[in-house]
Amino acid sequence: MKEKQNELQIVSMEQAIKLKKLGFEWEWHRFWNIIHKQYYDGNYRPYNNIMAPAPTVALALKWLRDVKSISVEILSKGINFDVGVYELSNQSENALYYIPILNSYEESEMCGLDNALSHLLLQANKSENNTSNNMITAKEFWRNKFNEYPQTDSEKLAVAMMTEYARDIVKVISSNT
Repeated sequence: MKEKQNELQIVSMEQAIKLKKLGFEWEWHRFWNIIHKQYYDGNYRPYNNIMAPAPTVALALKWLRDVKSISVEILSKGINFDVGVYELSNQSENALYYIPILNSYEESEMCGLDNALSHLLLQANKSENNTSNNMITAKEFWRNKFNEYPQTDSEKLAVAMMTEYARDIVKVISSNT
């Protein structure tokens, strides 16, 4: 996706997926099709699991500040930039992440957004692992992911293969402990 110089930068597909996982639900009219790895722009708000919102980087950074209390600060260092990622609820002056010497403001925004999203997902995964070690079946995973149980033969085969793979992983983990 090539952007015009006078337009705001759109989040990458990887960032869009992370935003979706973190609950980004602000109004959006641009999105990524995760399966086909294609970007779409239009007056359409998909609600399914193969679409991820594609807001501007500026809007994603505002959402991080307003909803998740994470601030990304870009510091000009002459022709280069440094990025700091801060937790607003923390009174400490220490950055969660500090990335020195980036070449452009836009690169700095993207880098700061990447680090903030990764930090939030790591925190979410830690708290999820602390609260629940319950495993779900491959069939339930499919239902959660696609809002329906597998319908076609190929979908049922995919679930069967996921189940077999999960059993193999559990065996390997069990044999290593």
